[in-house]
Amino acid sequence: MNNLSINQLIQNNHIIFCDTNVFLRIYDYSPEFAEFAINCLSAVRNSLYLTYTSSLEYNKHYQGKYASAKTKIENYNKRLDEITEKYKEDVSKEFERIEQYHFPDMQELKTLAIEKVTELKKLFNDYYDNHELLVAVNEQYLEQDPIKGFVDSMFERVLLPYSVERLYELCDEGKKRFKKGTPPGFKDKEKDGVRQYSDFLLWNEIIEYSAHLHKDIVFVTDDVKADWWDTVTTDDGSIVKIFHPKLVEEFERKTGQKIIALTSTELFKRVSQDFGIEVTDTVSMALKQTIDQYVLDIQYKAFEKIMDELAYYPSEYIDEMSADIGTEGLEDCEIESYDLVEYSLVERNETEMIYLLSYQVSLSAVSYDYWGRDDDTKEIIKSPPNQHVFEGTIQLQVVRVVDDFVDLLYENSFNDVSIISGELKQTQYISGMEEEYEPYDDGENYCPKCGKVMTFETDALNGFCIECSNKHEEI
Repeated sequence: MNNLSINQLIQNNHIIFCDTNVFLRIYDYSPEFAEFAINCLSAVRNSLYLTYTSSLEYNKHYQGKYASAKTKIENYNKRLDEITEKYKEDVSKEFERIEQYHFPDMQELKTLAIEKVTELKKLFNDYYDNHELLVAVNEQYLEQDPIKGFVDSMFERVLLPYSVERLYELCDEGKKRFKKGTPPGFKDKEKDGVRQYSDFLLWNEIIEYSAHLHKDIVFVTDDVKADWWDTVTTDDGSIVKIFHPKLVEEFERKTGQKIIALTSTELFKRVSQDFGIEVTDTVSMALKQTIDQYVLDIQYKAFEKIMDELAYYPSEYIDEMSADIGTEGLEDCEIESYDLVEYSLVERNETEMIYLLSYQVSLSAVSYDYWGRDDDTKEIIKSPPNQHVFEGTIQLQVVRVVDDFVDLLYENSFNDVSIISGELKQTQYISGMEEEYEPYDDGENYCPKCGKVMTFETDALNGFCIECSNKHEEI
Protein backbone atom coordinates (compact mmCIF):
# COMPACT_ATOMS: atom_id res chain seq x y z
CA MET A 1 0.00 0.00 0.00
CA ASN A 2 2.94 2.31 0.63
CA ASN A 3 3.79 2.10 -3.08
CA LEU A 4 0.45 3.61 -4.11
CA SER A 5 0.44 7.15 -5.43
CA ILE A 6 -1.05 9.94 -3.31
CA ASN A 7 -3.89 10.20 -5.80
CA GLN A 8 -4.67 6.49 -5.40
CA LEU A 9 -4.56 6.77 -1.62
CA ILE A 10 -6.97 9.72 -1.71
CA GLN A 11 -9.31 7.79 -3.99
CA ASN A 12 -9.19 4.97 -1.43
CA ASN A 13 -10.43 7.50 1.19
CA HIS A 14 -7.15 7.92 3.06
CA ILE A 15 -6.99 10.96 5.31
CA ILE A 16 -3.76 12.99 5.47
CA PHE A 17 -2.54 14.41 8.79
CA CYS A 18 0.49 16.72 8.86
CA ASP A 19 2.60 17.18 11.98
CA THR A 20 3.33 20.74 13.15
CA ASN A 21 6.92 20.57 11.92
CA VAL A 22 5.77 20.16 8.30
CA PHE A 23 4.32 23.69 8.31
CA LEU A 24 7.00 25.29 10.49
CA ARG A 25 9.78 23.88 8.34
CA ILE A 26 8.46 25.71 5.25
CA TYR A 27 9.70 28.96 6.83
CA ASP A 28 13.25 27.63 6.43
CA TYR A 29 12.89 27.25 2.67
CA SER A 30 13.63 29.71 -0.09
CA PRO A 31 10.55 31.57 -1.42
CA GLU A 32 10.57 29.36 -4.52
CA PHE A 33 10.52 26.08 -2.61
CA ALA A 34 8.05 27.41 -0.01
CA GLU A 35 5.60 28.29 -2.79
CA PHE A 36 6.05 24.82 -4.27
CA ALA A 37 5.36 23.21 -0.86
CA ILE A 38 2.16 25.22 -0.35
CA ASN A 39 0.98 24.32 -3.87
CA CYS A 40 1.45 20.64 -3.02
CA LEU A 41 -0.49 20.97 0.24
CA SER A 42 -3.24 22.90 -1.53
CA ALA A 43 -3.58 20.11 -4.09
CA VAL A 44 -4.53 17.60 -1.36
CA ARG A 45 -6.37 20.06 0.86
CA ASN A 46 -9.71 18.23 0.64
CA SER A 47 -8.11 15.16 2.22
CA LEU A 48 -5.94 17.07 4.68
CA TYR A 49 -6.76 17.51 8.38
CA LEU A 50 -4.96 18.97 11.39
CA THR A 51 -4.98 17.60 14.90
CA TYR A 52 -5.81 20.17 17.55
CA THR A 53 -2.33 19.61 18.99
CA SER A 54 -0.69 20.48 15.65
CA SER A 55 -2.81 23.60 15.26
CA LEU A 56 -1.98 24.71 18.81
CA GLU A 57 1.74 24.08 18.40
CA TYR A 58 1.85 25.90 15.07
CA ASN A 59 0.14 29.02 16.43
CA LYS A 60 2.51 28.98 19.39
CA HIS A 61 5.71 28.84 17.32
CA TYR A 62 5.01 30.34 13.89
CA GLN A 63 5.81 33.93 14.89
CA GLY A 64 9.33 33.00 15.93
CA LYS A 65 9.84 31.07 12.69
CA TYR A 66 8.40 33.97 10.69
CA ALA A 67 10.74 36.46 12.35
CA SER A 68 13.70 34.17 11.74
CA ALA A 69 12.73 33.70 8.09
CA LYS A 70 12.52 37.45 7.57
CA THR A 71 16.15 37.90 8.60
CA LYS A 72 17.66 34.61 7.51
CA ILE A 73 19.66 36.03 4.58
CA GLU A 74 21.17 38.73 6.78
CA ASN A 75 21.91 36.04 9.37
CA TYR A 76 23.72 33.92 6.78
CA ASN A 77 26.03 36.83 6.03
CA LYS A 78 26.57 37.46 9.75
CA ARG A 79 27.38 33.80 10.33
CA LEU A 80 29.95 33.76 7.52
CA ASP A 81 31.46 36.94 8.93
CA GLU A 82 31.76 35.36 12.39
CA ILE A 83 33.32 32.20 10.95
CA THR A 84 35.99 34.08 9.05
CA GLU A 85 36.76 36.32 12.05
CA LYS A 86 37.17 33.26 14.27
CA TYR A 87 39.39 31.66 11.63
CA LYS A 88 41.51 34.80 11.52
CA GLU A 89 42.00 34.63 15.30
CA ASP A 90 42.89 30.92 15.14
CA VAL A 91 45.46 31.51 12.39
CA SER A 92 47.08 34.32 14.40
CA LYS A 93 47.31 32.15 17.53
CA GLU A 94 48.78 29.26 15.59
CA PHE A 95 51.47 31.50 14.10
CA GLU A 96 52.32 32.74 17.61
CA ARG A 97 52.89 29.14 18.63
CA ILE A 98 54.98 28.31 15.55
CA GLU A 99 57.14 31.45 15.82
CA GLN A 100 58.88 30.06 18.90
CA TYR A 101 60.67 27.59 16.60
CA HIS A 102 62.27 30.51 14.70
CA PHE A 103 61.52 29.25 11.21
CA PRO A 104 62.79 31.61 8.50
CA ASP A 105 60.43 34.19 6.93
CA MET A 106 57.65 33.22 9.32
CA GLN A 107 56.51 36.81 9.89
CA GLU A 108 56.08 37.35 6.14
CA LEU A 109 54.04 34.18 5.88
CA LYS A 110 51.85 35.26 8.78
CA THR A 111 51.18 38.66 7.21
CA LEU A 112 50.25 37.05 3.88
CA ALA A 113 47.93 34.52 5.55
CA ILE A 114 46.07 37.22 7.51
CA GLU A 115 45.68 39.24 4.31
CA LYS A 116 44.11 36.24 2.55
CA VAL A 117 41.64 35.66 5.40
CA THR A 118 40.72 39.36 5.31
CA GLU A 119 40.13 39.05 1.55
CA LEU A 120 37.82 36.10 2.18
CA LYS A 121 35.80 38.14 4.67
CA LYS A 122 35.51 40.98 2.15
CA LEU A 123 34.42 38.49 -0.53
CA PHE A 124 31.44 37.39 1.58
CA ASN A 125 30.45 40.97 2.38
CA ASP A 126 30.68 41.99 -1.29
CA TYR A 127 28.47 39.08 -2.28
CA TYR A 128 25.82 40.12 0.21
CA ASP A 129 25.99 43.77 -0.89
CA ASN A 130 25.64 42.77 -4.55
CA HIS A 131 22.68 40.47 -3.87
CA GLU A 132 20.41 42.67 -1.82
CA LEU A 133 17.67 41.56 -4.21
CA LEU A 134 17.63 38.26 -2.33
CA VAL A 135 16.60 40.12 0.81
CA ALA A 136 13.91 42.05 -1.05
CA VAL A 137 12.45 38.90 -2.64
CA ASN A 138 12.41 37.09 0.68
CA GLU A 139 10.73 39.99 2.51
CA GLN A 140 8.18 40.51 -0.26
CA TYR A 141 7.22 36.84 -0.26
CA LEU A 142 6.83 36.71 3.50
CA GLU A 143 4.98 40.03 3.76
CA GLN A 144 1.62 38.26 3.68
CA ASP A 145 2.94 35.06 5.38
CA PRO A 146 1.38 32.57 2.92
CA ILE A 147 2.17 29.68 5.27
CA LYS A 148 0.04 31.21 8.02
CA GLY A 149 -2.63 31.96 5.42
CA PHE A 150 -2.81 28.30 4.39
CA VAL A 151 -2.96 26.99 7.97
CA ASP A 152 -5.69 29.54 8.83
CA SER A 153 -7.71 28.38 5.83
CA MET A 154 -7.78 24.91 7.40
CA PHE A 155 -9.62 26.04 10.55
CA GLU A 156 -12.73 23.96 9.68
CA ARG A 157 -10.53 20.88 9.29
CA VAL A 158 -8.96 21.03 12.75
CA LEU A 159 -10.02 18.34 15.22
CA LEU A 160 -11.81 19.39 18.40
CA PRO A 161 -9.72 19.88 21.55
CA TYR A 162 -9.76 17.46 24.47
CA SER A 163 -11.61 18.36 27.64
CA VAL A 164 -9.44 19.25 30.62
CA GLU A 165 -10.35 15.98 32.33
CA ARG A 166 -9.44 13.92 29.25
CA LEU A 167 -6.22 15.87 28.81
CA TYR A 168 -5.07 15.02 32.33
CA GLU A 169 -5.96 11.37 31.78
CA LEU A 170 -3.84 11.27 28.64
CA CYS A 171 -0.93 13.02 30.32
CA ASP A 172 -0.97 10.37 33.05
CA GLU A 173 -0.97 7.69 30.36
CA GLY A 174 1.86 9.50 28.59
CA LYS A 175 3.94 9.48 31.78
CA LYS A 176 3.54 5.69 32.09
CA ARG A 177 4.47 5.21 28.43
CA PHE A 178 7.61 7.31 28.86
CA LYS A 179 8.78 5.16 31.76
CA LYS A 180 8.45 2.09 29.53
CA GLY A 181 10.07 3.81 26.54
CA THR A 182 6.88 3.37 24.49
CA PRO A 183 6.76 5.62 21.40
CA PRO A 184 5.98 8.28 20.47
CA GLY A 185 7.27 11.20 22.50
CA PHE A 186 9.62 9.63 25.03
CA LYS A 187 12.50 11.52 23.40
CA ASP A 188 10.72 14.75 24.50
CA LYS A 189 10.67 13.90 28.20
CA GLU A 190 13.06 16.79 28.93
CA LYS A 191 10.40 19.32 27.88
CA ASP A 192 8.24 21.07 30.45
CA GLY A 193 4.63 20.37 31.48
CA VAL A 194 2.08 19.21 28.95
CA ARG A 195 4.51 20.04 26.09
CA GLN A 196 6.45 16.86 26.75
CA TYR A 197 3.32 14.87 25.87
CA SER A 198 2.42 16.78 22.68
CA ASP A 199 3.59 13.97 20.37
CA PHE A 200 1.56 11.41 22.28
CA LEU A 201 -1.52 13.67 22.32
CA LEU A 202 -1.24 14.20 18.54
CA TRP A 203 -0.83 10.44 18.04
CA ASN A 204 -3.86 9.69 20.18
CA GLU A 205 -5.97 12.21 18.24
CA ILE A 206 -5.13 10.46 14.97
CA ILE A 207 -5.92 7.03 16.41
CA GLU A 208 -9.29 8.14 17.79
CA TYR A 209 -10.23 9.87 14.53
CA SER A 210 -9.32 6.82 12.43
CA ALA A 211 -11.16 4.41 14.75
CA HIS A 212 -14.29 6.59 14.84
CA LEU A 213 -14.59 7.13 11.07
CA HIS A 214 -12.91 3.86 9.95
CA LYS A 215 -10.40 5.73 7.83
CA ASP A 216 -6.87 4.75 6.77
CA ILE A 217 -4.29 7.45 7.47
CA VAL A 218 -1.29 9.06 5.76
CA PHE A 219 0.78 10.65 8.51
CA VAL A 220 3.36 13.25 7.42
CA THR A 221 6.09 14.27 9.86
CA ASP A 222 9.63 15.65 9.71
CA ASP A 223 10.35 14.55 13.27
CA VAL A 224 12.96 11.88 12.63
CA LYS A 225 13.78 10.92 16.23
CA ALA A 226 13.89 7.28 17.28
CA ASP A 227 10.48 7.51 18.99
CA TRP A 228 8.85 7.90 15.54
CA TRP A 229 11.18 5.98 13.22
CA ASP A 230 13.33 2.88 13.34
CA THR A 231 16.25 1.73 11.17
CA VAL A 232 16.47 -1.66 9.49
CA THR A 233 19.03 -3.34 7.26
CA THR A 234 17.64 -4.62 3.96
CA ASP A 235 18.67 -7.81 2.16
CA ASP A 236 21.20 -5.89 0.06
CA GLY A 237 22.86 -4.47 3.19
CA SER A 238 21.55 -0.91 2.90
CA ILE A 239 20.08 0.88 5.92
CA VAL A 240 16.60 2.42 5.64
CA LYS A 241 14.28 4.20 8.06
CA ILE A 242 10.79 2.82 8.63
CA PHE A 243 7.89 4.09 10.71
CA HIS A 244 8.32 2.58 14.15
CA PRO A 245 6.84 -0.97 14.16
CA LYS A 246 5.42 -0.43 17.67
CA LEU A 247 3.41 2.54 16.37
CA VAL A 248 2.13 0.58 13.37
CA GLU A 249 1.09 -2.30 15.64
CA GLU A 250 -0.67 0.01 18.10
CA PHE A 251 -2.48 1.89 15.36
CA GLU A 252 -3.77 -1.25 13.63
CA ARG A 253 -4.76 -2.87 16.94
CA LYS A 254 -6.74 0.13 18.17
CA THR A 255 -8.33 1.19 14.87
CA GLY A 256 -8.48 -1.84 12.61
CA GLN A 257 -7.16 0.48 9.88
CA LYS A 258 -3.83 1.03 8.08
CA ILE A 259 -1.32 3.87 8.42
CA ILE A 260 1.39 5.11 6.07
CA ALA A 261 4.08 7.52 7.28
CA LEU A 262 5.94 9.96 5.01
CA THR A 263 8.29 12.88 5.43
CA SER A 264 7.21 16.19 3.90
CA THR A 265 9.82 15.75 1.16
CA GLU A 266 8.31 12.41 0.19
CA LEU A 267 4.80 13.89 0.23
CA PHE A 268 5.77 16.86 -1.96
CA LYS A 269 7.54 14.61 -4.44
CA ARG A 270 4.53 12.28 -4.80
CA VAL A 271 1.97 15.08 -4.97
CA SER A 272 3.94 16.99 -7.60
CA GLN A 273 4.06 13.86 -9.76
CA ASP A 274 0.36 13.05 -9.35
CA PHE A 275 -1.01 16.57 -9.78
CA GLY A 276 1.43 17.97 -12.33
CA ILE A 277 2.85 20.67 -10.06
CA GLU A 278 5.84 22.29 -11.72
CA VAL A 279 9.19 21.30 -10.27
CA THR A 280 11.90 23.86 -11.06
CA ASP A 281 15.59 22.95 -11.07
CA THR A 282 16.02 24.49 -7.61
CA VAL A 283 13.05 22.58 -6.19
CA SER A 284 14.21 19.37 -7.85
CA MET A 285 17.59 19.67 -6.17
CA ALA A 286 15.96 20.31 -2.81
CA LEU A 287 13.77 17.23 -3.16
CA LYS A 288 16.89 15.13 -3.50
CA GLN A 289 18.14 16.24 -0.09
CA THR A 290 16.94 13.12 1.70
CA ILE A 291 18.58 11.84 4.84
CA ASP A 292 19.62 8.61 3.13
CA GLN A 293 21.29 10.34 0.19
CA TYR A 294 23.04 12.91 2.36
CA VAL A 295 24.52 10.33 4.72
CA LEU A 296 25.50 8.14 1.77
CA ASP A 297 27.41 11.07 0.29
CA ILE A 298 29.24 12.19 3.44
CA GLN A 299 29.83 8.90 5.31
CA TYR A 300 33.49 8.52 4.27
CA LYS A 301 34.39 12.20 4.43
CA ALA A 302 32.91 12.47 7.93
CA PHE A 303 34.86 9.49 9.26
CA GLU A 304 38.10 10.72 7.70
CA LYS A 305 37.78 13.87 9.82
CA ILE A 306 38.15 11.88 13.05
CA MET A 307 40.62 9.19 11.90
CA ASP A 308 43.64 10.99 13.35
CA GLU A 309 41.95 11.45 16.73
CA LEU A 310 40.98 7.79 16.82
CA ALA A 311 44.47 6.65 15.79
CA TYR A 312 46.36 8.99 18.16
CA TYR A 313 44.09 8.57 21.20
CA PRO A 314 42.60 5.06 20.85
CA SER A 315 42.65 4.32 24.58
CA GLU A 316 39.75 6.74 25.12
CA TYR A 317 37.49 4.42 23.13
CA ILE A 318 38.88 0.99 24.05
CA ASP A 319 37.46 -1.27 26.75
CA GLU A 320 40.72 -1.86 28.62
CA MET A 321 39.13 -4.64 30.68
CA SER A 322 38.98 -6.72 27.51
CA ALA A 323 42.57 -5.97 26.48
CA ASP A 324 46.10 -7.09 27.36
CA ILE A 325 47.81 -3.76 26.74
CA GLY A 326 51.47 -3.55 27.69
CA THR A 327 52.69 -1.15 30.36
CA GLU A 328 54.06 1.26 27.73
CA GLY A 329 50.65 1.73 26.12
CA LEU A 330 49.56 1.44 22.49
CA GLU A 331 51.62 2.49 19.50
CA ASP A 332 51.42 2.33 15.69
CA CYS A 333 47.60 2.36 15.67
CA GLU A 334 46.05 1.85 12.26
CA ILE A 335 42.37 1.79 11.27
CA GLU A 336 42.00 -1.37 9.22
CA SER A 337 38.37 -0.92 8.23
CA TYR A 338 35.24 1.09 8.97
CA ASP A 339 31.69 0.51 7.76
CA LEU A 340 28.58 2.59 8.37
CA VAL A 341 25.98 0.44 10.12
CA GLU A 342 23.37 2.90 11.40
CA TYR A 343 22.44 6.56 11.14
CA SER A 344 19.68 8.98 12.04
CA LEU A 345 18.77 12.65 12.00
CA VAL A 346 18.27 13.30 15.71
CA GLU A 347 17.56 17.02 15.73
CA ARG A 348 16.59 19.83 13.42
CA ASN A 349 16.21 23.35 14.75
CA GLU A 350 16.35 26.83 13.33
CA THR A 351 20.10 26.86 12.87
CA GLU A 352 21.34 23.32 12.35
CA MET A 353 20.68 19.66 11.67
CA ILE A 354 22.39 17.03 13.83
CA TYR A 355 23.01 13.50 12.56
CA LEU A 356 24.33 10.45 14.41
CA LEU A 357 26.40 7.99 12.38
CA SER A 358 27.51 4.65 13.82
CA TYR A 359 30.42 2.74 12.29
CA GLN A 360 31.73 -0.77 12.79
CA VAL A 361 35.47 -0.22 13.18
CA SER A 362 38.52 -2.49 13.21
CA LEU A 363 41.76 -1.02 14.62
CA SER A 364 45.18 -2.67 14.91
CA ALA A 365 47.98 -1.60 17.26
CA VAL A 366 51.06 -2.85 19.14
CA SER A 367 52.04 -2.44 22.77
CA TYR A 368 55.19 -3.03 24.80
CA ASP A 369 56.04 -3.95 28.37
CA TYR A 370 58.71 -2.07 30.31
CA TRP A 371 61.73 -4.34 30.94
CA GLY A 372 64.03 -1.83 32.59
CA ARG A 373 67.01 0.21 31.36
CA ASP A 374 70.25 -0.78 29.71
CA ASP A 375 73.10 -0.61 32.25
CA ASP A 376 75.42 1.10 29.81
CA THR A 377 73.23 3.34 27.63
CA LYS A 378 70.41 3.84 30.16
CA GLU A 379 67.96 3.40 27.31
CA ILE A 380 64.58 1.86 28.11
CA ILE A 381 64.38 -1.83 27.33
CA LYS A 382 61.00 -2.93 26.03
CA SER A 383 59.53 -6.33 25.46
CA PRO A 384 58.95 -7.58 21.92
CA PRO A 385 55.78 -6.00 20.48
CA ASN A 386 52.41 -7.38 21.51
CA GLN A 387 49.99 -7.32 18.59
CA HIS A 388 46.35 -6.27 19.10
CA VAL A 389 43.17 -6.00 17.06
CA PHE A 390 40.24 -4.03 18.49
CA GLU A 391 36.74 -4.07 17.02
CA GLY A 392 33.50 -2.34 17.90
CA THR A 393 31.32 0.68 17.30
CA ILE A 394 32.30 4.34 17.01
CA GLN A 395 29.46 6.89 16.95
CA LEU A 396 29.93 10.27 15.31
CA GLN A 397 27.90 13.45 15.56
CA VAL A 398 27.69 15.43 12.33
CA VAL A 399 26.45 19.02 12.53
CA ARG A 400 25.10 20.67 9.40
CA VAL A 401 23.97 24.29 9.22
CA VAL A 402 20.30 24.61 8.25
CA ASP A 403 20.28 26.68 5.11
CA ASP A 404 18.34 25.31 2.18
CA PHE A 405 19.90 27.81 -0.20
CA VAL A 406 23.41 26.84 0.79
CA ASP A 407 22.49 23.15 0.92
CA LEU A 408 21.62 23.29 -2.74
CA LEU A 409 25.05 24.66 -3.56
CA TYR A 410 27.01 22.44 -1.17
CA GLU A 411 25.01 19.24 -0.94
CA ASN A 412 27.71 17.28 0.88
CA SER A 413 28.83 19.92 3.35
CA PHE A 414 28.88 19.77 7.13
CA ASN A 415 30.21 22.12 9.77
CA ASP A 416 31.51 19.84 12.48
CA VAL A 417 32.22 16.18 13.16
CA SER A 418 33.05 14.73 16.57
CA ILE A 419 33.25 11.34 18.25
CA ILE A 420 30.57 11.16 20.92
CA SER A 421 31.02 7.54 21.98
CA GLY A 422 33.09 4.48 21.25
CA GLU A 423 33.37 0.94 22.47
CA LEU A 424 36.18 -1.12 20.97
CA LYS A 425 37.02 -4.51 22.43
CA GLN A 426 40.11 -6.61 21.90
CA THR A 427 39.31 -9.44 19.49
CA GLN A 428 42.85 -10.63 18.70
CA TYR A 429 46.03 -10.66 20.76
CA ILE A 430 49.48 -12.10 20.12
CA SER A 431 52.02 -11.70 22.89
CA GLY A 432 55.48 -10.57 21.82
CA MET A 433 56.86 -13.54 23.71
CA GLU A 434 55.03 -15.87 21.33
CA GLU A 435 56.91 -14.54 18.30
CA GLU A 436 59.66 -16.59 16.71
CA TYR A 437 63.07 -14.90 16.50
CA GLU A 438 65.00 -15.47 13.30
CA PRO A 439 68.62 -16.57 13.73
CA TYR A 440 71.36 -14.61 12.05
CA ASP A 441 72.63 -15.83 8.71
CA ASP A 442 75.70 -17.45 10.31
CA GLY A 443 73.43 -20.00 11.96
CA GLU A 444 74.05 -18.71 15.52
CA ASN A 445 71.30 -17.57 17.87
CA TYR A 446 71.92 -14.18 19.48
CA CYS A 447 70.21 -12.59 22.46
CA PRO A 448 68.32 -9.56 21.08
CA LYS A 449 69.14 -7.59 24.25
CA CYS A 450 72.86 -8.06 24.86
CA GLY A 451 73.82 -9.44 21.44
CA LYS A 452 75.76 -12.41 22.82
CA VAL A 453 75.65 -15.82 21.15
CA MET A 454 73.19 -18.14 22.92
CA THR A 455 74.39 -21.69 23.42
CA PHE A 456 72.48 -24.66 24.76
CA GLU A 457 73.69 -23.76 28.27
CA THR A 458 72.89 -20.00 28.08
CA ASP A 459 69.56 -20.06 26.15
CA ALA A 460 66.64 -19.27 28.50
CA LEU A 461 64.24 -20.67 25.85
CA ASN A 462 62.20 -17.48 25.79
CA GLY A 463 64.13 -15.71 23.02
CA PHE A 464 66.73 -14.24 25.42
CA CYS A 465 69.83 -15.45 27.20
CA ILE A 466 69.53 -16.57 30.83
CA GLU A 467 71.42 -13.52 32.14
CA CYS A 468 69.11 -11.01 30.44
CA SER A 469 66.04 -12.98 31.43
CA ASN A 470 67.14 -12.98 35.07
CA LYS A 471 67.69 -9.23 34.99
CA HIS A 472 64.18 -8.78 33.57
CA GLU A 473 62.69 -10.89 36.38
CA GLU A 474 64.58 -8.90 39.03
CA ILE A 475 63.06 -5.72 37.65
